Amino acid sequence: IKLFCTAFDEPFKGASTFMNGHRVFLTDAKLVDSSIYFHPFQAGLVYRILNKFVYIATINGGIKVKVKSIENLKGKVIKNINIRLGDRFITPEKFLYLAKTEKCDY
Repeated sequence: IKLFCTAFDEPFKGASTFMNGHRVFLTDAKLVDSSIYFHPFQAGLVYRILNKFVYIATINGGIKVKVKSIENLKGKVIKNINIRLGDRFITPEKFLYLAKTEKCDY
């Protein structure tokens, strides 16, 4: 997940996922808390927010990221939304399927 986030970092918009029905773009991903075991059900949960960084549980420890922007499904940036402890980042299956089946234009 960290490598995926890094691949879509600058100069791109950031790796995207979803939270509470909104599309979220993540940047500056770093592996942290690798000694902590998170149960697979905890994957994607926000477990710490500190100094503008959000810490997300994964099955291999935590990832510290910055949330670059939050958009609605029409692409409009949402300014006033708070990320709270216990919120979950998850990418719905239909978006994963579309990402794997769409043809890339060069």
